[in-house]
Amino acid sequence: MTDLSAAVDAWRSEPFPSGARDDETSELQADVALIDHWVAESVLPFLSHGTYSPAVPDVVSEARQFQQRAGEIARRMTDPAEIAIANACATYLALAIQAYEAFLKSAPST
Repeated sequence: MTDLSAAVDAWRSEPFPSGARDDETSELQADVALIDHWVAESVLPFLSHGTYSPAVPDVVSEARQFQQRAGEIARRMTDPAEIAIANACATYLALAIQAYEAFLKSAPST
């Protein structure tokens, strides 16, 4: 449980990306919020109560797609603030992926 706890601590201590003014980065933030919700709904009950219930969608695959899109947005943007938000989204997604993958590896034996 130590790897999971460390990954969750890193994910939860990272500030959620905010402040987007551009529609594209705003949509990206909404996608990050969705991943955040899926990860939290699966991982936190497991840590608190031992309830293992992975999210139905492929969280890791979806998060990696959003992470790739964040990189593409950052490369296209010219506003330094929007670039920083896109990069913050990519960082947040990387930590969410690590937490979720650690959760999946913690699956109880059947």
